[in-house]
Amino acid sequence: VFNKSAEVVKEAIEKENPDYVLNVGQAGGRFGLTPELVAININDGRIPDNEGYQPLGEPIHEDGETAYFTQLPIKAEAKAIRDAGLPASIS
Repeated sequence: VFNKSAEVVKEAIEKENPDYVLNVGQAGGRFGLTPELVAININDGRIPDNEGYQPLGEPIHEDGETAYFTQLPIKAEAKAIRDAGLPASIS
């Protein structure tokens, strides 16, 4: 559900106090694992969520940057995934 998932994750992090958090998503029709190079600060729903809300090009955070580039070594991550026998590419 748009605008609720971040709060659910935040609460779980506060409760469990993990060393790391790995957020994943599902991209229909995509074959393989695809670490993200950049996150765009836009909510844009192709269809309404389970509560009927369908954002169309709305900023996720009004005061946020337009985009956020990863600081993770995603090329090495994708290679390690492929070396393990799974399909992977950079998204």
